[in-house]
Amino acid sequence: MLAQIEPALYQAQLDQAVGQERQDEAQLANARIDLERYSGCASAATTRSSRYPEALVAQLEAQVKGDQAAIDNAQTTAQLHTITAPLAARTGIRRRRRSATCDAPRPDRHLMLTQVRPITILFTLPQQQLPR
Repeated sequence: MLAQIEPALYQAQLDQAVGQERQDEAQLANARIDLERYSGCASAATTRSSRYPEALVAQLEAQVKGDQAAIDNAQTTAQLHTITAPLAARTGIRRRRRSATCDAPRPDRHLMLTQVRPITILFTLPQQQLPR
């Protein structure tokens, strides 16, 4: 990780989405218990009141799926505000030479990444030594 831009706001949004999902899952569990209770009754007719528990369970299942989407969105947003290096490297600051050009507000300094592994070494080899 090179930099992170104000993670507290995005973490709070993620925590809020997780809390809402837990609340909706608890309501869904209660609605399923009520559905089992109503479906066990022998005198249940196909009236509006007897279909209500089924509709409530379906509604809460959809709400939980929406909550999961909100959690995924919050996690993605939090990740977008973290700047990571594209490779395993060491960081350093290098002063810019006068001949280089840069559009940054502070053009005299650059963040430099130096790759540590794998290291590439170039060398010359005489053609006579190639078979060996």
